[in-house]
Amino acid sequence: MADDLLIQVKDGGIGMPEKVLENFRRNLPVTHNSSETGGSGFGLQNVQERIRLHYGGNYNIAITSEIGVGTMIVLRIPAVLITEENQQEMDI
Repeated sequence: MADDLLIQVKDGGIGMPEKVLENFRRNLPVTHNSSETGGSGFGLQNVQERIRLHYGGNYNIAITSEIGVGTMIVLRIPAVLITEENQQEMDI
């Protein structure tokens, strides 16, 4: 974990019902009823797929949510030191 980068995104939105949150945790990516959460879930699915393609299984997405308070997503990916040798490969 010392060589990981943690990215936390938190909103002050409506939050997700526990049933929807559990589906995200268990089945990410998942498509859910947008009327329940105010969104389609496609954005999170897209992010998850791009991360999976880049890092394979070496990442984690943790989601917490509380109705009326908001949702927090924490992404853990391997930290990579950018050097002259790998800068072009990293496409920076």
